[in-house]
Amino acid sequence: MKSCFPPGPPPSLLVANLVDVRVISADGSEDQTLVRDPRGAILAVDYDPIQNQVYFASIGQKTIERIHLKGGSRDLLVSDDLLSPEGLAVDWMIFDQGGSTIDGSTLAGHNRKTVVREKLERPKGIAVHPLKKKLIWTDVGRRPVVEASSLEGGDRAVIASSGLVAPTGLTIDFTEDRLFWCDQKRGVIESAGLDGSDRRVVSENQVGQPFNLAVFEDQLWVSDWERQQIRTVHKRNGKNLRWTHSSFLLPASVTVLHGLTKPGTAEWHVRYCRA
Repeated sequence: MKSCFPPGPPPSLLVANLVDVRVISADGSEDQTLVRDPRGAILAVDYDPIQNQVYFASIGQKTIERIHLKGGSRDLLVSDDLLSPEGLAVDWMIFDQGGSTIDGSTLAGHNRKTVVREKLERPKGIAVHPLKKKLIWTDVGRRPVVEASSLEGGDRAVIASSGLVAPTGLTIDFTEDRLFWCDQKRGVIESAGLDGSDRRVVSENQVGQPFNLAVFEDQLWVSDWERQQIRTVHKRNGKNLRWTHSSFLLPASVTVLHGLTKPGTAEWHVRYCRA
């Protein structure tokens, strides 16, 4: 099995922390607050590596905003008809969730439309594979599921449905075309191919309440609601468990900041979910 160690500077982490958005070094030694919003209830964040823009969704404000990675003013993108935007993904598109549909718009918040509507209860984690033209999400409703569709919402297929209770977080390893998700109530991290094949348990009962996760090189970074920490494990065997940073109120969405984390593209849009 190959290991991936890309050149360049070490990665940093972008973390939604309920009342703020932080940029921290991968080992937790450096910590910078990019956005402060005590009323925000920010659970979702993602990053556009082309324009160096950080996108975040606020449950409290019912908005989607963006800010440059180096700081500055915040741009309000979406504020109408958002109930509880709890997830966000930026690739060719940006998706936010927390309602009963998956919607979308351009990166500037224009041309909004619904991408997935039928048979959704509580979509939570979400990811986009632009090269495979796939949208993948988790649903924590009465019938928990990890599901995929085309970027237009067609060709839906179930990736995993058995043994799930609350699959909240989701990420894609683009180097191996594998999907990782975490189940907050079971305390389990799992992995599978993009079609659901070769499903494996990566970690069980090591991370108390894993809410979200990100992958880079051979590591998974996992936000743990039980210990209010970011923890890391090896992406194949769940070993080498350690904590990265622990001064969080409630660490939620985690994104790796590095130029090689996402396939490059010149056409980016926004998609999100609403009730």
